[in-house]
Amino acid sequence: MPPSTANPFSRFLRARDGRPRPDVDAFVAAWDRLETRVIAVYRAGAADAADAAGFAALCAELEGRYAALAADLAPFWPEVRGAGGADPFRLLLGVPHAAALVGNQAALRALPAAREALNRWLVALAEDDGG
Repeated sequence: MPPSTANPFSRFLRARDGRPRPDVDAFVAAWDRLETRVIAVYRAGAADAADAAGFAALCAELEGRYAALAADLAPFWPEVRGAGGADPFRLLLGVPHAAALVGNQAALRALPAAREALNRWLVALAEDDGG
C-alpha cells in the first residue's frame, strides 16, 4: 500500500495501482503538502517565516521530482478545465515565494487543474498493464 496522501480521492486512485512506485508516492505526497500550504497562505492573507521556509523547501523538492515526471504528466494537464493551456504544476512551482501567494487568484485556480491532472495520471497508472 502506498503512503497516505492528504487528498482522499488521490489516495483511492493510487491504491488502485498497488504496485510500488516510490517516485509517484513521493511526488503526490509533496504535492499534497504544497497544496495545503498554498491554501493556508491564501486564506490567512499573509505568509509568516514558517510559510516562507516551508514553501521554499517544498518548491525545491518538487522541482526535482517534477522534472523527472513532467513528461508523464504532460498528456493530462492540457485536457483539464482551468489549466488554460498552461502547465498548472509549472505555474505553482513558478511562484517566487510564499508571500506571492497572498491574493494570487491564478495560483489558487491552478490547484484544482493540477489535482485533476494528477488524478487522471493516477488512473492511467492503475490501468497500465506494464507495471
